[in-house]
Amino acid sequence: MKKVILFAIIAIIVILAIYTVVADVSSPQNNGEENAEDRQTEEEDSSGSFWDDVFSFSMGTNSVPRITTTTVPAKENPPSPPAVQDPVPEPEPVIVPPKGFSVDDMSSFYDLVTLSQVQKASSYYNNSGSFSMRGAYSLGDQMVDVTGWHVKSNRGNPIWIPQIVEYYSPGGPFAEKDIFIGKSDRVYVYGAPSPVGRSFRLNKCIGYLNNHYEFEPALSRSCPSAPRSDMANLTGRCQSFLTSLWGCEEPTPEEINEYSNPKDAGCGGYLEYKTYNGCYAAHRGDPDFLSKEWRVWVNQDFGFDSSHDQVVLYDSAGKVVDVYTY
Repeated sequence: MKKVILFAIIAIIVILAIYTVVADVSSPQNNGEENAEDRQTEEEDSSGSFWDDVFSFSMGTNSVPRITTTTVPAKENPPSPPAVQDPVPEPEPVIVPPKGFSVDDMSSFYDLVTLSQVQKASSYYNNSGSFSMRGAYSLGDQMVDVTGWHVKSNRGNPIWIPQIVEYYSPGGPFAEKDIFIGKSDRVYVYGAPSPVGRSFRLNKCIGYLNNHYEFEPALSRSCPSAPRSDMANLTGRCQSFLTSLWGCEEPTPEEINEYSNPKDAGCGGYLEYKTYNGCYAAHRGDPDFLSKEWRVWVNQDFGFDSSHDQVVLYDSAGKVVDVYTY
């Protein structure tokens, strides 16, 4: 009997041992399944699939279900570029034509070149009259060719603007060219004949011509002087004489003979400078050699009325540039 009881106890012990081994074996299996589920949950979390919230539940344990939430930040819109506005076109200038003329009569140079200093016939201008044209400041950098324009009064004949000599060389050649004027440039037109037989543009030496020709009105009497530093090697007597010649004044033939001697060596060369030929040769290449003034002689009676008249300036296309009434 004791053997039977002992055998039964041993059998129970063996059964318990087997049960314990089986339980230990099955437990990792359950944990593996749980880990697999966790990995699957993590993969679903990182895959960005349809589900926003994923629940994990561990079977056979007392853990609470885990909730994982993924928040996607809102996408910011880039700032809008500033609106590009079309430039506002400048309004077309309003042309108010003089009385008796229409807008269609007016030149594109209206108000850009003006007519002024209209003089009636008088003995001072050889009974022929005169006028001037001036480039307005609003011309800016624009240059206007006025050769081929003309002026006409109520009853007179047209007065045409000719070509002129731009560089009046002492011995020629006298090549003629059109007159191009810019802002503040002025063209004086006379009905009398030219004292030198030509019309020309003034220059910084042109005043020397007053010593040999009768100009009415006279040309500018301002001419450049020889630099004092260039005269330093001359005698004191020669220097005193040269500085006594004012503006465009020339030495007389007697004075040239007096100072062209060995005692005043070198003085004769500077006396040559005080002539139109010498001044022209010395300053022809100066950037400011040419003036902003032209003198034009047309040798024509303008026919301006001695009391009242209307003088109209026309461009080369016959359009009205300016109107002068007196």
